[in-house]
Amino acid sequence: VVPGLLKWSDKRTAERVDGLLHLFGLAPGDYRDKYPRQLSGGEAQRVGVARALAADPAILLMDEPFGALDPITREVLQTEFARIQRELKKTIVFVTHDIDEAIRLATRIVILKEGRLVQHDTPEAILSAPADRFVREFIGADRALKRLSRLKVEGFSRRAASIAVGQSLGEAQLAMGESRYLWVIDGAGVVVGWLDASELKGSAPTTAPATTAATVADAMTAASVGECGVTADSTLRDALARMMQSGIRTAPVVDAAGRLVGEVGLDVVMEA
Repeated sequence: VVPGLLKWSDKRTAERVDGLLHLFGLAPGDYRDKYPRQLSGGEAQRVGVARALAADPAILLMDEPFGALDPITREVLQTEFARIQRELKKTIVFVTHDIDEAIRLATRIVILKEGRLVQHDTPEAILSAPADRFVREFIGADRALKRLSRLKVEGFSRRAASIAVGQSLGEAQLAMGESRYLWVIDGAGVVVGWLDASELKGSAPTTAPATTAATVADAMTAASVGECGVTADSTLRDALARMMQSGIRTAPVVDAAGRLVGEVGLDVVMEA
C-alpha cells in the first residue's frame, strides 16, 4: 500500500489496495499513486494503518499510532479507527499513555506501573472500581464523565417533537405538547434549529396555518446539525457536550444525512 509501489499488474493486489483506501476514507483515484511527501499527517497515518492491514494479520500491534498528531486530527482518526475495528473485528494491541484514548477505543485495558501489571479489566470496571491509588490518579477525578464516553446514544434515544420551519407558531404550540423543546426541521427532515416552550407563550393554538401569523422561522434558534446534533453511534459524553454548547437540556439524534430520528435528554445522561 506504499504510494509509488502501487503500479503492480496483480489485479487482486490492486483490488486489495483500493478496498483498503476506501476503508480509510481515501478515494483510490486520488491517492493510489501519491508519494508519502504528498500526504498530510492524518493521511499518512491512515496509509500506515492500511499498510499494516494489507497482509490481513491475525493480531495487530499499534504503538501510540496517533501520538504525534494535532488534537483535531487525532480525534477524527480515533473515530475512524473505532468504526474500522467494528467492521474488521481484528485483535489489536494498542499502546498509549492517553487514558481517554484507551477508554474510548479499548474492550480491555491493561494498566502497567514500572513493568508490573496493576489492573486488567474492562474500561467500565476500571472506571467504577480502580484497583489502587495509582489507578485512581491515573484515570483522573472525572471518572463519571469518562464513563459517559463508553455509553452510546443509541441505547438512550427517545421520540422527539418536531415542526417544519415554515409552519405557524400556533401549530408549533400544538406540536409542542408537554415537551420543553421542539426541533425545527426543513423539508428534508434535517434539523435547522429548535424552539423553546417559553418562546411560544402568547401564541394562540390553531389547527390551520395563517398566512399573516408569525412562523416558526421568526422565533426559532437557528443551529446546524454539527452544532447541536449527535448520531446513534455518538457517546453520551458527546451529547452532553452538545447540550453545554447549545445551552439547552437536550440534543437531537440524527441520521447520517442530518435528519431527525429522536433526542437524548440531560435527565437520561444524569441517570446514566
